[in-house]
Amino acid sequence: MGLQCCFGGTAIQTLKLAAIPASSSSSCLILKPISKTLTFNFFPRHGNHNPQRFPFSLIARVRALSTAPAADRILAKEVAKPQWKATIDFKWIRENKDEVARNIKNRSSNANLELVLELYEKLLALQKEVERLRGERNVVANKMKGKLEPSERQKLIEEGKNLKEGLTTLEEDLLELTDELQQEAQCIPNMTHPDVPIGDEKCSTVRKMVGNPHEFSFPVKDHLQLGKELDLFDFDSAAEVFLLFDLRY
Repeated sequence: MGLQCCFGGTAIQTLKLAAIPASSSSSCLILKPISKTLTFNFFPRHGNHNPQRFPFSLIARVRALSTAPAADRILAKEVAKPQWKATIDFKWIRENKDEVARNIKNRSSNANLELVLELYEKLLALQKEVERLRGERNVVANKMKGKLEPSERQKLIEEGKNLKEGLTTLEEDLLELTDELQQEAQCIPNMTHPDVPIGDEKCSTVRKMVGNPHEFSFPVKDHLQLGKELDLFDFDSAAEVFLLFDLRY
């Protein structure tokens, strides 16, 4: 008995199995090249095969994401855009601009404070415009509830349609601006305590020490050195296996 692997009806490899009791039928593994799904079907090669009478049945479906068109992957990435927003007090940052700028410099950060404040002002203006259009839309909706002449009702319908289209565009701009503001603002580091020394680790000060460091009478070795000397790690073979896997796949 043998196990034959076929792809689209063409045999690509035949595996010789260990001795198995002789039977009237053998098994065939067929991989059907479906665009989105790979299906594995096990069934007798000869004769009528009834899935209910077959000793075992296995159907495995694997999503072939790598075969999806590039446009679909890009669209999926855009749809799966993270909507997490950090809680940032932009008003406080604006009111304490000099202190925040000093903290950014002391912490050697590349945050762009001026851009953050500029985006924040644009966001406030856009939010006001969105709220204004929403208010006008509500006014039009309330007018539509009363008794109106057909011409007046049609006029309100057109006005409501225009407000809806304009509001949709502004809301999309508001979301994009909010994402951009979050991306820039999250680069601003947290405010440090006034007692924290300014500079690198050399400027650090020890405020309190508990216990005494243990002193050894011999050179201290880390776990990598000990593992190599005790023949516990085989980095050379692991590197060869990784390189072989990387070249094949």
